[in-house]
Amino acid sequence: MTRQPDLTVQGVLGTNPVLSRTEGGRAYCRFRVAVTPSYRTEQGWQDAGTIWFTAKAWGRLAENLSLSLRKGDPVLLTGRLSEETWSTSEGTHSSNVIMLWSVGHDLTRGESRFARVRAADVPSAPGIRGEGRSPGGGTAGASESSPGHLEEEAGEADCSSRSTFPDSRGVVATEVAGPVRSGHTVLSSPDYVVADTAASWDAETALGL
Repeated sequence: MTRQPDLTVQGVLGTNPVLSRTEGGRAYCRFRVAVTPSYRTEQGWQDAGTIWFTAKAWGRLAENLSLSLRKGDPVLLTGRLSEETWSTSEGTHSSNVIMLWSVGHDLTRGESRFARVRAADVPSAPGIRGEGRSPGGGTAGASESSPGHLEEEAGEADCSSRSTFPDSRGVVATEVAGPVRSGHTVLSSPDYVVADTAASWDAETALGL
C-alpha cells in the first residue's frame, strides 16, 4: 500500500485565492503557490529552480484563507502532495497539488494579526467570493476530485519564496479589519489583519514582476 507524502512548504502566492462552491454548497478554494528551494555553497545561499504547486482547500479553511491571503503573500502550507491530470484538445496535462489542512502567513517575512469569527444565526448571503462561479452561486460539476484548474498566470517563470525585506519598521496594512463575511461575527477585531514590515514592499516586487 502506497501512502501519499505529507509535507510543509514555504512559498509565495502566485495568484489570489478563488473561492467556489460545489452544487451541494460546500466551499472549496484553490490558488497557485511558488516554492523556491535554497541550498548552501561556499559562496553562500543559492536559490534552486522555482517549483509551482496548485494549493487546494475545503470547507471553513477554504473560506478563511480566501479572506486572509492575497497574491504575493509569503505563506507556510501543510498538506498532502498529490497530482491532478486533465485532458484538453491540446493533450493531457498534469499539476502538482497540495491538499491543504493548515495555512498561515510566514512570520519570518512580516507581521500578522488574528481575527476570530463565529457563525451567526442569520444565513450567509448568496453568491461566492472569487471568479469562475456559475449563475447559481456554484460551480457546475465541481467536486473534491474535479481539477477545475486555474490558468497559470503570465510571469510564473520566475518567483522567489525568499524575497528580502528591508529592516524598516514602517507598517503597511494590506487587509483592513471589517465585516468578515455575511453571517459571521468578529469576536476580536485587530487594527489590521496582515501587515508587512517594509512600507515599500508589494506583491509585484515579491513575485519579481
